[in-house]
Amino acid sequence: MRKHALERSGLSSSGLSSLSSSSVGVVLTPEQLSMYDGRRGAIYIGILGRVYDVTTGARHYGPGGSYSFFAGRDASRAYVTGKFKDDLNDDVRDLEPSELSSLVDWRSFYQKHETYSYVGTVVGRLYDGEGVARPLLGMVEMRAAEFDAAMARKKKGEVDGSVPKVCSFRWHKDEGGRVSCAEGFVPRKVKEGGEGEKGREGAKVREVCRCLPASVAGREDEGVTGYDGCALDAASCKTGRKGTGGEKEEL
Repeated sequence: MRKHALERSGLSSSGLSSLSSSSVGVVLTPEQLSMYDGRRGAIYIGILGRVYDVTTGARHYGPGGSYSFFAGRDASRAYVTGKFKDDLNDDVRDLEPSELSSLVDWRSFYQKHETYSYVGTVVGRLYDGEGVARPLLGMVEMRAAEFDAAMARKKKGEVDGSVPKVCSFRWHKDEGGRVSCAEGFVPRKVKEGGEGEKGREGAKVREVCRCLPASVAGREDEGVTGYDGCALDAASCKTGRKGTGGEKEEL
């Protein structure tokens, strides 16, 4: 399909026959990519440094189309900021994790589309002149993945600070007790109960262990403390209780 797109655009006879190739497709300069804006036939768009042939979507991306401003360039930033005049570029360095996640989703949309096809890469902030990904792309994908994982955990109720998960507790008569949390969480002693809990006045305050997000590892608030002798970012802590069988510490 790329060969036909080149022929339709007429660019093979206007200086673009020198397009370099890599193991991951054609490598275009921004100037070369700008020639594929639909005015000569073929339409390419760039997203996170990857280039896709969207000629079959000419009514959207071609001249006069609702998204014609995406054609012939990598306008990654504008996909999430919505600024279709000022942000038609590939500068994603200061975007929020949620915005980076959205960008990765957009890239997947083009990659999986039934009629759009992958062409290669464009030289810029995300890929170099050999079609090799720059460090920035790795940062984008990492932060997007971290955001997606955090959202997935929150959806399952694992990160909701208002409903912390209960710690796992083990006790040995010689070693004492140990509290543990899943990866990404830390055990904290949390005071619960007291006046007003569940509408009960004068309810007894008790100290229990709860697994809180690791993002709070360095912070101790009123009623929330770490375990003595245990690193604040540790996922498992000794409770310090030892004794005979049957002796347990309320968590």
